[in-house]
Amino acid sequence: MGLENLNIDELLAKQYAKEESFSAGIRYKIENDKIFVLTVITTGFNWFRQTKFPGGKSEPGGTPLKTGETPLETLENEWREETGRRIKKARYVYHKIRKDEHIQFFFLVEEDEEIGSPTERDYDTTLPQWELGTEALSNLYGQHKIAFIKLIEELSISNKRFCEAAYRSGLLVRLKKIKSDYYKQKSKSNKQTVEPTKSLF
Repeated sequence: MGLENLNIDELLAKQYAKEESFSAGIRYKIENDKIFVLTVITTGFNWFRQTKFPGGKSEPGGTPLKTGETPLETLENEWREETGRRIKKARYVYHKIRKDEHIQFFFLVEEDEEIGSPTERDYDTTLPQWELGTEALSNLYGQHKIAFIKLIEELSISNKRFCEAAYRSGLLVRLKKIKSDYYKQKSKSNKQTVEPTKSLF
């Protein structure tokens, strides 16, 4: 049975083998009416820099009977390795199933506690740092940006303090512009027609 046929509870309970899934955590804080999120920067091919949330891919399980990790187990392990902190609470936010059946999960990390320095860090990834939400919204890569957009929309409805800070800091204005630009570009690409090539001679 394909992943697209499973509901979210089944997807979260499934154990994924090595590199079959990816889990990342979104942690935010509010200071002086501004929203900050914890991000890392990864250097990819040709030194292309990608801003992401801390996280990583699933790994094999610790016993012969366990074939892999659940998304939350992956999140807990990767978060501890990249941030040096232990997650106390995490809540599902968003997932994306790619065509190759690789699946990406994003969680809101509500509480954590420091247990020391990061235990493992990829050579091409920076240490986590707090970034202004307005900047992160512009800089985040791929599905990380979509997950952040979904979280902003959700918390703007359910969390009064977050909504007020998002409004005062300009985060909601930035989000509105990004969505407006996206729909304009999508509409423009749908209307474009290929014109016959004209001879230059």
